[in-house]
Amino acid sequence: MESGASGLRVTRFDDPAAFKARAFARLLEDEAQNCVIFGVLARLTEAALRRKDESPPLMLAVEDVDGCVVSVGTMTSPFPIVLSPSPAPAAAAMGESIARNAIPLGGVTGEAATAQAFAAAWSRCTGGATRSDTRLGVYQLEQTIPPRAVEGSFRQALTSDMDALLPFAQMFFREIREPLAEANLYLGRAIDEERLFVWCDPPDRIVSMAAFAGPTPSGVRVNFVCTPPALRGRGYASNCVAALTTRLLQTPGRRRVFLFTDLSNPTSNRIYQAIGYRYLGEQHKILFMGATCA
Repeated sequence: MESGASGLRVTRFDDPAAFKARAFARLLEDEAQNCVIFGVLARLTEAALRRKDESPPLMLAVEDVDGCVVSVGTMTSPFPIVLSPSPAPAAAAMGESIARNAIPLGGVTGEAATAQAFAAAWSRCTGGATRSDTRLGVYQLEQTIPPRAVEGSFRQALTSDMDALLPFAQMFFREIREPLAEANLYLGRAIDEERLFVWCDPPDRIVSMAAFAGPTPSGVRVNFVCTPPALRGRGYASNCVAALTTRLLQTPGRRRVFLFTDLSNPTSNRIYQAIGYRYLGEQHKILFMGATCA
């Protein structure tokens, strides 16, 4: 795209293979923080999953004066751009470049200082306001600790579960404050791709769900965890996530599982730590409003 006064160069990629080749080594420096971007790369390089209803993501990298990649960003509309942990000048250079090229942007998610540097630069260039939305805990697990057993069973979600699970999906998207219109699409993909699992209370009433996404070189991420409020506190989510995590770790070559939490919810953070997830750091999600791009 352009070079800045600091000597940093921001490059936009159209070819997923070229983007992966440039970004991979930088992303591997912090697999947990970058597991979402690794997931985007996986989808881009699996032709079977490149469908008409998926818009090509924005793919950016920032290089220093020596040609080393110091920052990576991807954005799949309508979600915020996701950044790798980056030096503040590199994050700022990416924010300025996006603003100057009038790329529509709803927000940023990334390691706390990285997201803040990006948001500040974007705001300076556009005059748009920013608002802190969510503090996300980044967790990693290598061995599951079995939770207190509860009645019920774990199984893969089926196409026939769509109607029962749609309220779960809508509740999840509402709670993470993401576009509700995406809930049905995401649910369908997760079932079609056999990534969604449920905990059922006898005889077969679904009481909790959890999915996985974003394969990384040595792991994968658990996401899409939801239990209706009236059923929380009974151990359903703990058992569902623990069962899914154990299943994921049984895949050859997969040594760890990642998970993000809302740090404002102490209950969910306590549940995940109790089954073996270890806190590594945090990310910030910052929303953007009222921009006039230069």
